[in-house]
Amino acid sequence: FTYFLKYHLEDIKKYFPAFDQGNLTISSDHNVLWSTSEYRGTTYFERLSKNGVTKELVEKIFEYHTFTSEDGTTLPYRMYVPYEYDESKEYPVLIVLHGAGERGTDNRANLEHMVRDMFSHPNTPLAEAIVIAPQCPQAPNQWVDTPWARGNYSVDALKMSNELNAVLELLWEIEDEFSTDDDRYYITGLSMGGHGALYLGIRHQDTFGSMGAMSGGVDIRPFPNDWGIWKRLGKQDEHPENWEKNTVINMTHLL
Repeated sequence: FTYFLKYHLEDIKKYFPAFDQGNLTISSDHNVLWSTSEYRGTTYFERLSKNGVTKELVEKIFEYHTFTSEDGTTLPYRMYVPYEYDESKEYPVLIVLHGAGERGTDNRANLEHMVRDMFSHPNTPLAEAIVIAPQCPQAPNQWVDTPWARGNYSVDALKMSNELNAVLELLWEIEDEFSTDDDRYYITGLSMGGHGALYLGIRHQDTFGSMGAMSGGVDIRPFPNDWGIWKRLGKQDEHPENWEKNTVINMTHLL
């Protein structure tokens, strides 16, 4: 509480005018702020959303954690737990995997882009979900352990990376600690994280009810001259059927 008040007092005064009027209550439990009138019962997240500043301050509602897997892989991660968390309820869990540019150990870059954007909407259902944002270590580590220039690969044939294995073990730890709904485990990611989300989701279809990717390279058709794809499929204008058949977006029926 002392740390929160000392370092975020100016933010509180700026975005919560009621603070100066003496009618705002401050709690250190999940950084919750509410007033004695209009905003009673609303979470810090919801209040920030109403003020339109969630993108700048979203990291304050995500707790800092570190997880070490059985094989010794260490992942920093941030986690959001709904303020009104209730053990009698079962909560969905969303795992968000960042892109290549956010690798590291600062446990902050992993909230860039997707997480901040997803939490910017005032009525997002994520307010009532447990959200996990792990951070992949620096290059050459990556979520899917295969060279990007290699092109296609088989999910079944490719050994799961230590980083994704740690993400899966982290999910089991969260499951043990919190009341979760194992029919509502979801995973998504951006770019490199999109590849990781698809890989883990396809490989563990019994775990994840849904998966998604942004900039994850699921449609190769807009890139007829990139990455040497044409060497395998033939030139797109000469063999369009190969490009249609092998673009991932047209292969979802195989899942």
